[in-house]
Amino acid sequence: MSKNFSTLDLNILRLKTINSIGNITILKILQNYPEISSEKIDYQRIRSLLLPKQQQKFDSQINRVEENLEKVLNNFEKNQINILNIRAENYPHQLKNIFNPPVQIYCKGDLSFPFQKSIAVVGTRKYTPYGQNYSEEFVTEFSRHNLTIISGLALGIDSIAHITALKNSTKCIGVVGSGFDFIYPASNVRLYERIVENGGAIVSEYLPYE
Repeated sequence: MSKNFSTLDLNILRLKTINSIGNITILKILQNYPEISSEKIDYQRIRSLLLPKQQQKFDSQINRVEENLEKVLNNFEKNQINILNIRAENYPHQLKNIFNPPVQIYCKGDLSFPFQKSIAVVGTRKYTPYGQNYSEEFVTEFSRHNLTIISGLALGIDSIAHITALKNSTKCIGVVGSGFDFIYPASNVRLYERIVENGGAIVSEYLPYE
């Protein structure tokens, strides 16, 4: 599986396995270390870009980076998860323009379809019949216009949006707030699977165990 990942993908993964280094710091490293995309990672150079408190944790974890990377790659291979980094041509431009965009997103399923023509539908976990009816009407109408439905795979309106889209044979993207090892809520496991089976995708910015 790792053969399909770029040097930049792997080097970012190495950094993400070090829990003292967050997304903002990795974005800073990419800005100040452009060669990271094409060479074996220089950990001393990385260390020089960190704050003193980060350096202490970095020093205590650096010896486990390759071991942790291998675990992540094995998980990605087992679960057929792909990587999209912020420099990739097909990284969503809307996402790139937010504050603190994810340096990598992880995808189970297919993102090769033109998902730029999409709309997000999110809402409350505890919904009324009125809310359900109008959510279903909106998503049905969006489906007629071939809009990809994006939601959060949570209980309530999020689930209704995905289910209605699938009934209309419309592709979905489920954006989850945890790694792929933790599908929440557990009752939505089958919905998660149906989205992928229907040609859509599940997307996360978190490593599998997070």
